[in-house]
Order: sequence, then C-alpha cells, then structure tokens
Amino acid sequence: MNAMTLRSGAALPLVLAACAAPAQPATPPSVPVIPVQDAAQQPDARMLRMPDVSADSIVFMYAENLWVVPRTGGEARKITSHPGREVWPRFSPDGRSVAFTGEYQGNPDLYTIPVEGGTPRRVTWHPGADLVLDWFPDGSSLLFRSGRLSPTYRYRRLFRVPAEGGMAEPLPMQIAELGALSPDGGKIVFQPIATETRTWKRYRGGMAPDMWEFDLASFASKPIASSEASDSFPMWHGDRIYFLSDRDGKGNIYCYERAGGRVRAVTHFDEYDVVWPALGPDAIVFENGGRLYLLDLATERVQPVAITVRDDMPQALPRLKSVEDWVESGGVSPTGKRAVVGARGEIFTLPAKKGRVRNLTETSGIAERYPAWSPDGKWIAYFSDRNGEYELTVRTADGAGEERQLTQLGAGWRYDPSWSPDGRRIAFSDCYGRLYVIASEGGEPVQVDRDPLNEIRDFRWSPDSRWLAYARSLLNYQTALFVYDVEQGQVRQVTSGFSGDQSPSFDPEGKYLWFASFRDWSPTMGIPDSSFTYRNGMRVYAMSLRKDVASPLAPESDEENGEDEEEKKKDGEKDAAEEKEGQQEEKEEKDQPEKKKEVPRVDIDFDGLEERVVALPVPEAQYGSVRGVQGGVLYVRREEGKDPAIYRWSLEDREEKTVIKDVTDYELTADGKKLLYIDGGEAGIVDAKEGQEKGKNTLALDEMTARVDPREEWAQLYRDAWRIERDFFYDENMHGVDWKAVGERYARLLPYVASRADLNFVIGELIGELCASHAYVSGGDLPETPRVSVGLLGCDYELDPASGRYRISKIYAGEPGRGAAPLRQAGVDVRAGDYLLEVEGRTVAAPLPPFAHFEGMAGEPVRVAVAASPDGSDRREFLVRPIGDESELRHDQWVREQRESVAERTGGRVGYVYVRSTGEQGLNDLVRQFLAQVDKPAFVIDERWNSGGMIPDRFVELLNRKPLNFWARRGFEPYQTPGVYNDGPKVMLINEWAGSGGDAFPYYFREMGAGTLVGKRTWGGLIGISGNPPLVDGGEVTAPTFSFWNTKGAWDVENRGVSPDVEVENTPTDLAKGRDPQLDKAIEIVLEQLQQHPPAQRTRPTPVVR
Repeated sequence: MNAMTLRSGAALPLVLAACAAPAQPATPPSVPVIPVQDAAQQPDARMLRMPDVSADSIVFMYAENLWVVPRTGGEARKITSHPGREVWPRFSPDGRSVAFTGEYQGNPDLYTIPVEGGTPRRVTWHPGADLVLDWFPDGSSLLFRSGRLSPTYRYRRLFRVPAEGGMAEPLPMQIAELGALSPDGGKIVFQPIATETRTWKRYRGGMAPDMWEFDLASFASKPIASSEASDSFPMWHGDRIYFLSDRDGKGNIYCYERAGGRVRAVTHFDEYDVVWPALGPDAIVFENGGRLYLLDLATERVQPVAITVRDDMPQALPRLKSVEDWVESGGVSPTGKRAVVGARGEIFTLPAKKGRVRNLTETSGIAERYPAWSPDGKWIAYFSDRNGEYELTVRTADGAGEERQLTQLGAGWRYDPSWSPDGRRIAFSDCYGRLYVIASEGGEPVQVDRDPLNEIRDFRWSPDSRWLAYARSLLNYQTALFVYDVEQGQVRQVTSGFSGDQSPSFDPEGKYLWFASFRDWSPTMGIPDSSFTYRNGMRVYAMSLRKDVASPLAPESDEENGEDEEEKKKDGEKDAAEEKEGQQEEKEEKDQPEKKKEVPRVDIDFDGLEERVVALPVPEAQYGSVRGVQGGVLYVRREEGKDPAIYRWSLEDREEKTVIKDVTDYELTADGKKLLYIDGGEAGIVDAKEGQEKGKNTLALDEMTARVDPREEWAQLYRDAWRIERDFFYDENMHGVDWKAVGERYARLLPYVASRADLNFVIGELIGELCASHAYVSGGDLPETPRVSVGLLGCDYELDPASGRYRISKIYAGEPGRGAAPLRQAGVDVRAGDYLLEVEGRTVAAPLPPFAHFEGMAGEPVRVAVAASPDGSDRREFLVRPIGDESELRHDQWVREQRESVAERTGGRVGYVYVRSTGEQGLNDLVRQFLAQVDKPAFVIDERWNSGGMIPDRFVELLNRKPLNFWARRGFEPYQTPGVYNDGPKVMLINEWAGSGGDAFPYYFREMGAGTLVGKRTWGGLIGISGNPPLVDGGEVTAPTFSFWNTKGAWDVENRGVSPDVEVENTPTDLAKGRDPQLDKAIEIVLEQLQQHPPAQRTRPTPVVR
C-alpha cells in the first residue's frame, strides 16, 4: 500500500513548475545539537523583542505581550495580556504612557496604555494594518505607518494622528516606512523602503534602504549616509542620527554626524545581528542574540540589561490538542476497516465505522510522516526523524511494541513508502530525485533510478511484486514510464517520452499497465490574437503487457450461436446443477481456513510494447491518480468549470461511471474494493464503485488528538527548517556558509523561545544567513484573534475643523467594468465635497474617525446620510454596501490617472500599461491594457513595484512581436500577422521595489531588445522557489531551489538587481510635490524615439494585374 500525500504550496513570489532536483552535498552536514529547556528556568531572559527606553524604564515585547522593567534591569512587569499580538511599544515623551500596535479586534491598530498598566485606549480604526513608530516631540500625536492610501501594497506612508484618537493626516512624503522626527518636530529622517522583517542578510540589491532627511515645511530633502548596504531604523538625537546597518557584514549601530557627514560604527557585535533599536532621552536600547542592551549616548558604551520574566507562558504549556487541521498524508488498511493518517507529526489509525482513534506514535518532539499500511494488515511503514534524519521505520499496526528502523541513509528528505503486494519490499523516493527499494525486514536499500529534473513521486507495484512502474523526467522535459524488475535488478523504459506520461498502475490480473498521458494535442486558442496553449490534452491509456493480451478496446460483435431449444434446455439444467454445486463448495470453503488467492505472474513482452497502447474513450482533460482495479480502472479527472471527481471505467461495459465527486486524490485498499479520500478537511472510506457521496461514512478526524509539548515541538520544527534548507537549497555549498555552525548558533536561542512567533523569528534569522532571495518563514500554529470587519466606502475623508464633521474629499471610480466605490453605485447620489453626517442613525463627528462607525459592516447593507453642508440642510440618505478592502479601487484609479496623463501629455500617441506583478493579476493587467491600446504608436510599460510571480518570458514576447506581413481586404482596413503586435518604441519604468519576476521582466525586455529601461536598479531576487515540505504544525519555510545565470555563463541579477539604461531618482521632494521624474523621462525618451523611428505606414501596394 502507498501513502497518499496532501501536497500544498503557497502563493509564492517566484515559482517554476519543474526544475532540477537539488544535488546532494558530498558530505551533508548532520543535524545540529538543539537544546530543549524551559525559558522560565533561565535566570537571564531572552527573546525580549522590539524594546523602547524612557528616562527610567524599558518596555519590550515578550511572548506577544508588553512588559516594563527598570532601566537597571530586574524583574519585569506585564502590562498587556491579550491573546493577540501587541508590538512596537513606544514611550510617550514624558514616559507616562506607552503607544503600541495591538490586535484586540483582530486587526493591527494603534492603542495607548498607562505605563503602570490599565485598559488600552484605541486610537485608529482603519481595517488596514497600522504600525506605531513614535510620538511627536510634544506628546500630542503619534507617528505611524499605513498602506491605507497607497495604490499598491508594496509601499506605505507615514501619518500623524492625535494620541487621544481622531482623523489621521498623511505626512507629505508619498513613500515612507520607518522614520524619526527631529527634536523640534520640523524635520524627519526616514527610509522609503522597509526591510526590518526581511530574512536576507548581507543584502546588496536595489531595495537596500537608504535614509533621507526631509523638511516637513519646505519639502526639501537629501540622502544621508548612503551605501549599498541596508541602512534602517534612523534615530535622531541632537545633531546625530544613529541607525542600523550591515555595511560591515553584521548588523550594528552606526552614527551619522549631521555636521560634516561622517559615518562611524558604534557597536561591534560579530555573532548575532543587532535588531530592533529604539531611541530614548539619553540611550538606545536594542536586542542582540535575544538579550537587551543599553547604549549610553554620552559615552557610547554598551551594557547588557539583566531581566527576569516570570510568566505562565500559555503558548509553551504542554496540552492535548485536536490535530484535524494538520493532516498531511494518509493510507488505508487492506480491506478498508481502518485508515492511517499522518497529522501534526504523529501517526493515527481511525476506524471506518466502529472503534476508537489511536495515536500510534505519541512523540511531540519527533516527526513521523507519510504512513502506509502493509498488505497483510500487520504493519505500518513511515518516516521518522527520531535519530536525527528521516529514516524508514515500521511498527505494528496496533501500536504495540517498539518501532523498527529499516534505513540509515542520513541526510535527505524522503517520501511515500509503498509496500509490494507480497509485503516483502518497500519502495520510496527522496528529494534528490532517487527511487529506492528495500526489503521490509531491513538491509541495504537499492537505488533503482534517479530523475535528473524532479522528484519521483509516482510509482506502483505489479500484483506479483516483481515489477515497480514509475514515471520520471527525460532531458527533453517530458516524462516517460519505466519499470524496474526486482528479480533481474534491471530498469526498462516502456514509453518513448514524446509526451508526458504519468501515474502508471498495473491491473490486478497483470494484463495491462494503465496510465495518464498528454497525447491529444488539442490547443486552446487565444482571443483576440491566435496565441495558443495546451491545457486539457490528457486521457487515460491502457498498455497491453503481452502480445497475447487483447486491447481493452478490441472490436466486439454480437452473434447467434445456432443452439436449438432442446440444447438450451439441457444447458439450463446443467447451469442450475453447477450453480447448486458451486453454492455447496462456497459453503464448504467458508468452513475451511481462508486460502490465499493465487497471484498471476506478470510477464512483459517489451517488443512492440508502446504500439499496444490505446486511449480510453474519455474526454480530454487533466487526469491523475490512475489505479487499476478488478474489471477496470479508477482515475481523477479535472475539467475546467467542473469539480474534480473520481471515475471508474469498466472493461466489460466500456463505460465510465462517477464514483465520487469533489475529490482530488484517494488511496485504494489492497483488495481494490474500497478507497480512502482526504479532501478539504474531510476524509472517508467508501466503496470503489459508482454512486458514492462525500459526507457519508466520514472518518472522525476531529477525534485525533496529540499531546503537544511546544518546547519539544519547536525544537523539531527548527530541525526541519534547518534540514529543508540543507536538502532543498539550490547550492549544495550553501553559499559558502558553515550550515552546521550556523544551525548551532541560532539553536542556542531555542530555550528562550516563548511563543510560536518567537520561533519564526529565530528561523528567519537562521535562513537569512544564506544571503538568498525567497528564503521565507511564515505561519504555524499561531494564536488566532477573531477579526471584526470595518466597512469602507471607497473614498477619502478630510476633517472640517470648524464643524468637527468629515468631508468626502475624493471618491474612487476605479477602472470601467472592474467595480467602483460603494458611493459610485447606480442610484447613490454622493459627490466629492459632501459631508458624511450619519451611519445607521449615529452621528459621525470628531474625535472618532469615520471608520469607527463602520465596525462589523463590511459587505452589509448600511444606511448613510450625507449633505453638501455640515449643518445637513440638504440631507440625503442612501443604502450602500461598504467593502472590507479598497486597495483594488485605489490601484485601478491610480493606473487610470497615469494612463490619462500620458495620453494627454503625448497627444494620444503613447500608450501606458502598468504591470503590478508577473502573476495572474499582472498578466491580466498587461493583456487587458496592451490590447486596448495596441494601435498607439509607442508605449510606456510601467513595472515599478512589480511583486513578481511567474517567469515572464511570455510577457516580453507579447510586447516584442514584429509584423510578418499584411492582408488587404476590400472596403476595410488591412490587418496583419501576427494579429496583435506593436513594433513602436517602448520604454520600461523600473524601480527598487520591482523584484523576483519583476527582476526578470526588465532583464528579458533588455535581452530581447524590446526597449529602454528607465528608473532605478531593481530588487535583485532571482533564486526562486518550487515547493518543499511544510512544517508539521502547518508552518512554511521556503527553500530557494533554482538560481539564475546568464547566457554568458555567469551568475547574474541575484543580490544586485537589473540596472536601468537611464537612471532617474524620484526624490521625496519630487513625490511630495506631485512630480514623477521617472515617468517624465520615459515620456521624453519614447517621444524622441518615436520621432526618430516613426511607425511604418501601411500603404497598400498598386493593384495587381494578372
């Protein structure tokens, strides 16, 4: 029996569907030693994060709550205790209050609380994330950042809001992330780019943040302390600006002298990076290696602060936990009486109907994965990391006795144990593309084959256990079917590899090899041009293994056999006698011990084998999970516009019947009579025949419980994160990093981890040492805080100080046909300049911001009252439906205004296309906008802030098409081939935020000679991700699996970016004054190019005379 794996993947910044399996290091490092201790037993607490300092106290976040301690150290005191996160605490100038960002309503909003503790006061109400940065010097207002007004999520702005609550006002800088006000509040030093949560150390790409000094009155600005390194967390003290930088390789605090511009290092840590620095009246507090330190600004000496934290640490308490949300894989017993499931790193068996759920392993700090039940029902095989690496292990199916480890392979991630039907062997595969077979009693595993491009996850045994069929890649990027003969130890390729063959499975009688293949080349044609793709060219196929085996689709003919009535009568009497005799024999057999069914020997005639392949008469679609069963074959079909389903095709009837709908994968019992499905949080064992329904005979997944000891589990999660990078990272040399030493360095912080979020921080620091893009950590079993929605009307507000009322200053129309603001819906007569008077009869007025009146109203019908004057003399009421997110509206409005501006400034000669990503949204952006303007003589393609997605070679292909010929038609304008093209001049705008696919887009644009690049150097992230196993608690750690090099044979773009042909800086002053010099330059260049190379005229030739 096989293990069924629920493969999952995140929406990822740069994804490639198929790439080479990672090469195994010659000597892979062993797992680092990981201490597991109770942080409460440590005399000097660590993982004290995001601190701030006042004249006499330090506030910090620990275990997602806020604590206060004297500057001299000692025992800390908790001032918040909400299950959600409270982050970025900041003391008021007088030290009496603490502002912070909290999730009391499930959304990150600003709050203040007395330093002694008490009930927090809510300050902001917008449904976007608000992050407090500091207080204004006079203590009346808070400085915070938010993306509420930004047309893209890639950047945010800084805002000022009264500390008592009220309407937030944006600061003049259009793009800003972190900042510090001058002592008099008239200036600010800020960074336009945020990297404080990036897991990429020693980064030197275009997005490395610089700092700017900005005058809030005159809008004058200048860059300070510039370098190629990441400079962040500016802190203004007197005439000095302290900041965090890794310009010498490790994050330390530096000082910029405003008088003279000198930059010098202040701290010199060389093991851990300095993180989260914050400025107080006369000191800077920061974290290093989990400890807090104080930097005295008078002497610039650093002292550690010894702090004791006494807390019940609820996230670290061992507990019995339901694990139904963490199902990873599953299998089924030989006759379907029980299922075996891998969930939360434990192995469970569940009854189909009667009995109790059993946890067979119960090992919180050890992960067991990918269970498979033996054909005789006695054993379960799985992979366990008990001894440091994932090794094949077996134990009895009832959980009694000790488990037995079969392999000692060491480093490598392994999958999907598959028992041979006779139970004598187990096949499995690994992350390096290798396929193995091992005796179920143990011994040395045999490497059957290695896929040069991908992992082998698709293999099945023949009924006589002689053959192992599998699919693997060829160097033409197709897949072919192979069989391994365990008797001869030989591998034979059985399909040609001209098409994508997959999911092989023998039929129980050994006559056929069933499989799915992409052999029906039926293109899907594009509209309005003739672009084409192949999406549904698969069907299910049967291969007759011997020459004497007829095709399952061999011709049939009904014929009379010429019997007379007397012969029919005799035959009937004979049949009745034989039936009676058979019933007697069946009764006698039941009384006898069960006899083992004879297994047919499977012989394969390799000569002409692929010529004996026929396609079943099923629709062209996408197929998988092909399984041969008695009398036919099962498979999953996915068709556009339909839910996936399991189907059964009958050899006898030659017809297809639906077994069960809305299921994407399954596993058969050894006898082929039942199947297990696990789909969408539901699992069940049903008959492998038509007419089954989800929701009936479901397994009790909710009864699967495991005793989770968080500290033991966190150590295991850390081990897995470390191993994932070791085993999947594209470079076996790990970028020259001593990966074991690095693993041990950050493992020393594990005893101090107090929450799951702390663990993610430690893992982020670990993987950041690889100095690679796309190394991310996220998710896991984090506390959930119920979120209260806040409705938005798709507009901007401004406060009228005289009346205390809120005026609607702008309503967002978006793009035609893509949805407009609730206030722009038909029948709603609300205009810019109107006042919002009431919401559901409640008066809207300062100091509460308008958003506070829309709590819980997103998506609901809401009555609002407006008027042209604050006194409501022309009051009007409308029923509207607020939305929960207006970012798409703001994006579409910005794109529309940019396009209209370009058209106006160029006399309609230049088209403008904005491409936000290279994912599906960005592709739609490109095609929709380009096709609508394809008749323009020239184009500006704007990919600034492009967030990446797919490899965008097809994006550039569309932009770079050239005419091949024209076609004359009588009475109509000529048309051309290709049907959609524009060969006019093109300029592409790029900037520091464009990355991943947003790096590849301009790189390909230049390589293909499509046009000129204008702007700033891009992010520089072209080591992509193609998927790897998740952590057992659902957390994700991404391993960058493939890296870019150019056609000249050199590594390129990564950690550098794509430089423009013409560099143009959009300074904070430009943006504050509404200018866009990058767009200005792009228009200037494209108009010059248009003048030099005007579009060719389509002049019809002189009529031909023949």
